[in-house]
Amino acid sequence: SHLGRDTMSLFFARKWSPNSDLMRIARNDPSLNRVYWQYKGVGDDEIIKLAKVLRDNTHVTKVYLGDNSISDVGVKDLAERLQRNATITYLYLAGNKITDVGAKALAGMLQTNATITEVYLNGNIITDVGAKALEDMLKINATITHLGLGGNDIKTDTEQKIYRLE
Repeated sequence: SHLGRDTMSLFFARKWSPNSDLMRIARNDPSLNRVYWQYKGVGDDEIIKLAKVLRDNTHVTKVYLGDNSISDVGVKDLAERLQRNATITYLYLAGNKITDVGAKALAGMLQTNATITEVYLNGNIITDVGAKALEDMLKINATITHLGLGGNDIKTDTEQKIYRLE
C-alpha cells in the first residue's frame, strides 16, 4: 500500500502551532487547565495573543512559557492582562529574554494579584533593579510561595533578602 500525496504532506507538515491552544483558551474549554509552550520558539507576538485570551479564561491554572524568546514587550502585555485573572496559580517564564523592565511589570501585577502562588524567572537578564521591584512586591503580596530568580545577574545578598521574604 502507498500513502497518497495529501497524506504525505500532512504527515510531514505537523509543525507545532499555538492556534489550537489559543482557540481552546478563548472558548474557555474546561478540559484545558495548563498551557505548555516550553521550548517552542515562542516570541512576543504569540505571548500577546495568549495574554488576550487568558485574561478572561477561568480554567487555565498553570502557564509554562520557559526557554523561548519572550522579551519585556511580551511580558509587559502578559502582566497587564493577568491583572484581573483569578485562575492562574503558576507562571513559568525561566530561560527567556526578560530584563528589569519585564520584572518590574510582573512585580506591579503581582502586587494586586492574589491567585498566583509560584513565579519562575530563572535564567533571564534580571539585575538587582528588577529584583528590588520583586522584593518590594513580596512585602505586599502574601500569596507568593515560590519566586525563582536563580541564573540572573542578581547579587547574592539581594537574592537572600528575597528568599527570606517568601
